[in-house]
Amino acid sequence: NCFIGKDVSIGNDVVIKNNVSIEGKVIIGNNTIIHSGVVVGSDGYGYYQNEEGKNIKVPHYGGVVIGQNVEIGANTCIDRGTLDDTIIGNNVKIDNLCHIGHNCIIKDNSSIVALSMLGGSAIIEENSYIAPGVMIKNQLKIGENSLIGIGAVVIKDVEKNKVVAGVPAKVIRENL
Repeated sequence: NCFIGKDVSIGNDVVIKNNVSIEGKVIIGNNTIIHSGVVVGSDGYGYYQNEEGKNIKVPHYGGVVIGQNVEIGANTCIDRGTLDDTIIGNNVKIDNLCHIGHNCIIKDNSSIVALSMLGGSAIIEENSYIAPGVMIKNQLKIGENSLIGIGAVVIKDVEKNKVVAGVPAKVIRENL
């Protein structure tokens, strides 16, 4: 019960489980696991209001690039980019029920844990850890080696090597 579109490129030793949908321009690197119910490459939420106040959908022309040794948990959604690609780096681990918005970049060795949401164009630098239930506002940058605490709502950039938590998220210490 999987759908894999004609523009999808799949590397070696990739495991795709049940009821997965992969559409559009998607590249999947070697040794990746995609668990059941995942959707990769659908349009993100992108609308603007025209002069008449009507919501108009922004076209999504980009794709999704998934690196090597990536694991994507069940029922996660990874949106394709608007103009550029959504990029998931090497050795990234994404848990169940996560949302990765259009144009997001998740760099190598990062973890995105259950029920987390990355707004469009968010950048997660190398070796970062996003705990369960975190919400990251669109167009923010999370610095390398950062840890975002459980349930945090991140509304501004996070410098590298920081631990942040709370609503709104605040720096609580250095990440040693």
